[in-house]
Amino acid sequence: MTGLDRPHDTPVDMIIAAAGADERRTLVELTKDARFGVGAVADAPAALAALLRADPAAWVVTGGTLTRARPFMRAARTAGAWVVAVLSGRAEAEDRLDLGYRGLAVLRAVPPTERFQAATVAVRAGLSAWDPDLQFPADAVDAIETPLSPRERRVLELTGAGLSTKSVARQLGISPNTVKFHLQAAFEKLDVTSRAEAVMVAIRRGELAV
Repeated sequence: MTGLDRPHDTPVDMIIAAAGADERRTLVELTKDARFGVGAVADAPAALAALLRADPAAWVVTGGTLTRARPFMRAARTAGAWVVAVLSGRAEAEDRLDLGYRGLAVLRAVPPTERFQAATVAVRAGLSAWDPDLQFPADAVDAIETPLSPRERRVLELTGAGLSTKSVARQLGISPNTVKFHLQAAFEKLDVTSRAEAVMVAIRRGELAV
């Protein structure tokens, strides 16, 4: 069973995979702070691939610059593993096109614990999520403007739990088009373009619980 096929409630261990010792140490601390177990540490893509062959249920946490993290991300993708990548510096639109796939979340280093946890929520839902802060300077400050409505928060909460538009509509007793309307309204308030980003930003803003 690959990472993308696992049930949402399956316990996992994280494999920390990064080229530099300092990067690995930082990722281990971040992962433990978020209350995940660290099952193994890999210092090269080949080592990561071997670990994933031995434990296909493991998740991967990688990081550093995009150039250094990319080989680990590709090794994890080949193995079908869920990935949270914590990058230093910026990422361009073409990088997202190249690397974005279901079950990958990319954050700017070093994220607060709650942002890391939000990324795992998105990954667990089988989404591809890119931190909006990757497009801004490291000292950019998030501005909280119009808060989400209770219905918008509920729609995002169910979306983050992995429910489809139709499933959300059935649970709330509304039409799929109404679900899409609430999602679009939330996107505009949160200044995002995808469901995964909306969930992450809403959690970071304190409007959704992890």
